[in-house]
Amino acid sequence: MKTNLASLLLLAVLGLGGCVSVRSSREPSATLPAFDNVLVVVKQKDNAQRAANQYRFAFPPGYQVTALGIDDLSFGNPDSLVRAKAREAGANAVLWLENRPTGTVTGTQYYTSSDFELYGELRALPTHAPVWKIKVQPPRSNQPHRVVNRMLRDGVLSSSGPGLAANAGR
Repeated sequence: MKTNLASLLLLAVLGLGGCVSVRSSREPSATLPAFDNVLVVVKQKDNAQRAANQYRFAFPPGYQVTALGIDDLSFGNPDSLVRAKAREAGANAVLWLENRPTGTVTGTQYYTSSDFELYGELRALPTHAPVWKIKVQPPRSNQPHRVVNRMLRDGVLSSSGPGLAANAGR
């Protein structure tokens, strides 16, 4: 009986530790433009290009995905970098993602811990107007698939091909 109780307690602790909150919304008044070429921009402190490259393989077949990572060692204005890369790739949408502190900071003078969330916006080009937003807390290693799955669920992407999501969910 003790073994079963210990196993149950361990599963409960692991289950609570793995909780991820994902929230998203679409702009109700905006018409979602059809897009098939998306620039994924990841802005974070370190290893931004590696994180951005993970999104290249998370989208359904038929979508052309270009990745741009912007971190502390990147030179130039982020907006200028995004505009230039989008023009170069021929992108008709930008998925802008960044890790943001949630405002909860704990610790001592030797160790400080801060909670983070992934915040993202899908922006239509050429206007750069946001048409879809997401928050994932806490960010996880499988976050590209989490973001793309939420885009599919919200009708922003179509699993049967690009350009079909614009009419879905309306």
